[in-house]
Amino acid sequence: MRKSFSLFIIFAGVVLFPGIGICYEYSVRHAFCSDYARNRTGFPSSSFQYDLQVAYNKCMQNANQLINEHETQKRRSAERARMMQLESEWRQKEIRRQEDAKKREEELRIRRQTNDMTNYFY
Repeated sequence: MRKSFSLFIIFAGVVLFPGIGICYEYSVRHAFCSDYARNRTGFPSSSFQYDLQVAYNKCMQNANQLINEHETQKRRSAERARMMQLESEWRQKEIRRQEDAKKREEELRIRRQTNDMTNYFY
């Protein structure tokens, strides 16, 4: 009686709260692990098919964690790329600002020199 009640509770929890058992559907795990295995197996290997199957099986046993790690790494990579882009834009703006400051300084120097020459001749 106790076993069947426990199973009923677990079954009810899974049915009522499907988000508890977060996992990827089979097709996503299969696609990820196929790519994972191909990337982990050297093609010129004499045991290529065996190595490929072993890597695939190992991935399928731990697919959810590997996919989560991959997604986290992908997000971090995108964040790093965005930060590098922002930094590059900031550097370009800083270079333009410095060039504009030099240009204004040169224009001011030319005006002063022109004024000095005007005062010299009059």
